[in-house]
Amino acid sequence: MYTDGRESLPSSDDWRITAAEPEYIKIENTRTQHQTVLAKDHIHNYTSNPVKSPDHGFLTLNVRLFIKGTAVTIRPCPRPGESIAPLPVPEIVDKWVDLFYPLNALAQSLGIDLNMLGWVHETRVPTLIANGTSALALESDGNGRFYRLCVKGGPNLVLVRRLK
Repeated sequence: MYTDGRESLPSSDDWRITAAEPEYIKIENTRTQHQTVLAKDHIHNYTSNPVKSPDHGFLTLNVRLFIKGTAVTIRPCPRPGESIAPLPVPEIVDKWVDLFYPLNALAQSLGIDLNMLGWVHETRVPTLIANGTSALALESDGNGRFYRLCVKGGPNLVLVRRLK
């Protein structure tokens, strides 16, 4: 199991099936209470475990589950049941600019209109991201490093992009 992008110590957490429909099942980690949905094609096979109890068994998956914070993400696994590494966590570095920093190229690289970008006070950023109205407008250097644009020498402003 991977937690916060790093491989955690091996654990034998149980996952409980909380709902079963013809096309998917909902599962919950009994220790952490993380929940997710597995589609029918995510499940390679089921093996019973009658020694433990008639209700216990093993799901061999075509996907891998990753827990990061409160979220569970799912990635395809080339061989059922095999461990895969999580995606690398991108490095985000503050880049200090002034209010006249040219944003046309950034808007174009993000595939959005320039008017979808805006400067907001740093304290508002978590709320805007949490409510789904905005995301950080990250500038890439093309080598896996991303820059969060911040205004220098004035109020603590951060560049965000409005989401539709």
